[in-house]
Amino acid sequence: MAEDKAMYEKFQMLLNTEKRIVVSQLGTPAFSLQSFVVYNKNDLWMVLYFQEERNSNQLHSLLKAVCFFDSDLKHLWSTGIHLVSNNTIEPKQPDTVDKLIRAYGKPHAEMGGGKSAFVYLSDDGYIIFAKYQENAVLEISKASLNELAKQFK
Repeated sequence: MAEDKAMYEKFQMLLNTEKRIVVSQLGTPAFSLQSFVVYNKNDLWMVLYFQEERNSNQLHSLLKAVCFFDSDLKHLWSTGIHLVSNNTIEPKQPDTVDKLIRAYGKPHAEMGGGKSAFVYLSDDGYIIFAKYQENAVLEISKASLNELAKQFK
């Protein structure tokens, strides 16, 4: 347990560090998806969340959150991010972007050609995609960290 605590403290110290520096220290990730860089080492999933910030005229991608999940995707520890409850996604899906944001909060990331999908990280190791057009939510889907890692191999 002391080893885990030391690792958590190390990641706490890495917050607000540039993406290229963090990734160079940790090596090749299992996969990278928009603002998320995901590692799977020693049966431990590490999800790093980066956010772009402008400093003067330069754009920097800084580490803003860290989440840890065990091999069964049980949430162990996180800092800097509010994880969405995967249970609240079903059975009734929000039908508008406004309702989605009221229900689940500000999206962790956006992706797609004209920013056409919101991305959330859940408290049980799933990445949730909410496709939208204008203010209408078209589809909500999800995939576990395990499933996504297999797809990116």
